[in-house]
Amino acid sequence: MITEAKARDLFIVDNSVSGWSALRYLEEWCSIAKAFDIATGYFEIGALLALDGRWQPLQKIRILMGAEMTYRTRKALLDAVRSRAAERLDASIEADKDANPFLHGVPAILDALRSRQIDCRVYDRDKFHAKAYITHAKLEVVGSQALVGSSNFSKPGLTTNIELNVQIQSAREVAQLQEWYEAHWTDASEITDAVIETISRHTHLYTPFDVYAKALQEFFRGHELTDTEWEETRSRMFHSIDRYQKEAYWALLKIARQHGGAFLCDGVGLGKTFVGLMLIERLVLHEGILQQARRIHQRSRAHRRVRDQGVRAMTIHQAKNREFDSVIVLWPYEVAGSAERQRRLLYNAITRAKRQALVVVQSPERLTRPPFVPDDGDVATRQNSEARSESGAVRKHR
Repeated sequence: MITEAKARDLFIVDNSVSGWSALRYLEEWCSIAKAFDIATGYFEIGALLALDGRWQPLQKIRILMGAEMTYRTRKALLDAVRSRAAERLDASIEADKDANPFLHGVPAILDALRSRQIDCRVYDRDKFHAKAYITHAKLEVVGSQALVGSSNFSKPGLTTNIELNVQIQSAREVAQLQEWYEAHWTDASEITDAVIETISRHTHLYTPFDVYAKALQEFFRGHELTDTEWEETRSRMFHSIDRYQKEAYWALLKIARQHGGAFLCDGVGLGKTFVGLMLIERLVLHEGILQQARRIHQRSRAHRRVRDQGVRAMTIHQAKNREFDSVIVLWPYEVAGSAERQRRLLYNAITRAKRQALVVVQSPERLTRPPFVPDDGDVATRQNSEARSESGAVRKHR
């Protein structure tokens, strides 16, 4: 829209329905200009896409941008501004995919960036929030003009936002603006390569296999292996044991779940050690790790320390006066000492468990001997003890 003024007409570009939009203004200039010098608080790819088909004849486009943030040190400012500018650009490309899923027009922008037809710099010395569009005409008789105001170089800034921009036509005033622009352009840092990298990620061509593999990765993200999947793909022992040993392993798990514990008993030489190792691997590497991971999120630091300890192997004497959630007792075929000593060892081993205990025995025959059953000496000792108690009671009664 055009506002009347006493001195001269003031040309205002405000994106209003009845007036001019910044996009229309730049489109008009694309047909007669040789170069654009743009200062903007931030840059979005949608601005160039909106000008697609019109900006390409321009010999040069320089984009000087900020990131609308301040930091104390120059290094921190540079890192933050570059990061912020790239993030803003990345988000704008994602938004443009809604209306332009194949990003038509973006490859031409990439080519122009690589050839330096489009140059980008970020002002990293202080907060930069300027907005100006200096257009340089091909014909000297037209000269250079400028649009100064509030529009960022983004599609909303050029089209839908209510903005206030004023055209500067005076050659002297435009020259002053150009001098200001050149000073800040010189002080700014190159960011064209970062812009290329950001845009390239969105236009990279992937093979059908890449897409298929990525789809599988996303589909199985967070998937917990089932018991069968773990045995077939992760276990080292499962494929090393025979079929009858696998059946013993499965039966042992089933009994343990049903009764809270199980004894593994078989003849000598049938591979009870391998079955036991398979069971330990399953409980520790498959079920144990998942339980510990849940405890990290659900319980206190004390439980984290339990997790960090991992699997501990020790003798019964070393485990004395200590407690653990789960205990696996490997009971050998021969244990030195009396039946009483063996019972105390087994008792101490089992009572180390707070939740569950599993005793692995090397032979069914072993279950018919102490400490699993009392021997004749135990019976005689108990009878003598009872007789002494009765005798003492009779004497006391007398």
